[in-house]
Amino acid sequence: MPTRTVDDVRAWAHKKVEGRQCYPLVISDSPCGSLSLGRMSEREMEENIGWYRRVVRDLRDLCSSVDGLRLEVSPRRIGGIIQDVPIRIHFDTVDALCNVAGRTAWLRDVRSRIAVVRHTIPHLCDEELARVLRMTKAMPDDEFRMAIEAGAWFRQNDARGVSAREVNLPGFLDSKWLDRGNHRQLVKLLSGKDDLSLRVRLSHTWFKYLDTTPSGRRFDSHTTGDVQVVEYQPDVVVIVENQDSFESFPKLRRGICVFGSGNKGPASIPHIPWVRDAMRVVYWGDMDADGLQILNSYRAAGLNCESILMDLDAYDLYAAYGTIFEADGSKIKPRSRLDLGFLTVGEQDLYERLTDPSFSGFRRIEQERIPLKDVLEQVTSSGKGF
Repeated sequence: MPTRTVDDVRAWAHKKVEGRQCYPLVISDSPCGSLSLGRMSEREMEENIGWYRRVVRDLRDLCSSVDGLRLEVSPRRIGGIIQDVPIRIHFDTVDALCNVAGRTAWLRDVRSRIAVVRHTIPHLCDEELARVLRMTKAMPDDEFRMAIEAGAWFRQNDARGVSAREVNLPGFLDSKWLDRGNHRQLVKLLSGKDDLSLRVRLSHTWFKYLDTTPSGRRFDSHTTGDVQVVEYQPDVVVIVENQDSFESFPKLRRGICVFGSGNKGPASIPHIPWVRDAMRVVYWGDMDADGLQILNSYRAAGLNCESILMDLDAYDLYAAYGTIFEADGSKIKPRSRLDLGFLTVGEQDLYERLTDPSFSGFRRIEQERIPLKDVLEQVTSSGKGF
């Protein structure tokens, strides 16, 4: 006796369509496997004969109404009579799978996209085509076609020496498209090139001298790849995220304050020679999930930095300065908790509190709200590093 109903079959088919292997099945137009309908004892079947008959009827009706859906039966004794009992449903076509899952429109759209790719970029193998479909599944149709055209353009053209925003892609409405998300990886896959040979845009890092300089200069910048001689090699480098905190940071002997620029900082700042060679590097960001993730990224990039005012004790001390609002006035939502392997115990405790969906307190304490005299006291205390 089957223990799975038509609803169970539809749920299984829906899960299969949502799975990673569905795109290869669509591309190859292969059979999509089968689902066991379960098994009951003869006694259980006899005790539930009414339910059994309804389930069998519904399963037979489903299979008769969907092309490519096949019901496998096996003879069993029920009430002294040998009967054909459904034991398995076979999905012989992708169309049958998507029909049962209620995803026929999705299948039509995927096949349309496959046709576009095959026509425009015929060199892709089935595995590469499946990757393209997964990478573009959230793209609207106009952006998808733009991506395919970009891949074809890069396959035929050399963009060596220009930046991503300078590429003369006909019909592109957004010069920043190549710099967003996984678009560049997608175009590499479509073009068949491991390297698009684009010129890397220079990274600029602003910093402030916290001690008197020979020239009297207070602010300066570092450009990636350029010759840079600081007016003195700092003993202490303090990386901050807020512009007001950066501009107002107080004097500190042999100190330099660096403007971190959020998530961009870990890609460039750890490679600045005078930062890397400083006796101490201190990171001070907002007490929120984003700030702790940025701190983790600096350490993951190889920068031996300590943090200040980014643990539970600091949060409890300055909780009165917390906020529930983003810069645009919307409410701060809980961030998804990531596996951050470079936080200290105290930092991790704060991170877990701030990413706990049930936490009702402030999810952010902005660094500019904390008195700079308190910050300076933290910086000048003996540092132990990470």
